[in-house]
Amino acid sequence: MTLAQLQVRMAGLEAELRELKGHMATLSGERSIPGFGPVGAFADDPDFDDFCRIVREERERVNRESLKEFDRECEAEPRSEAKKKRPKKTTKPARR
Repeated sequence: MTLAQLQVRMAGLEAELRELKGHMATLSGERSIPGFGPVGAFADDPDFDDFCRIVREERERVNRESLKEFDRECEAEPRSEAKKKRPKKTTKPARR
């Protein structure tokens, strides 16, 4: 066999193997998303629930701080400067 024929054959075997693995996972009751793997591996895991809670709290804290900083910047900027920075509204001429 030539190298090109071996590559074609190998690609076919890899596709068959993926199909068989997916079929086996279905038979065993494992849920998966193609390209991402098994789903639900951390279902009912208290450590994972704690991890999700900690990440959510940190994300909320960062969001609050970011909004406070944005508000401070807006308050520090003079109103006339804020108006100058706004893009002017333009209307497109009607097509004929």
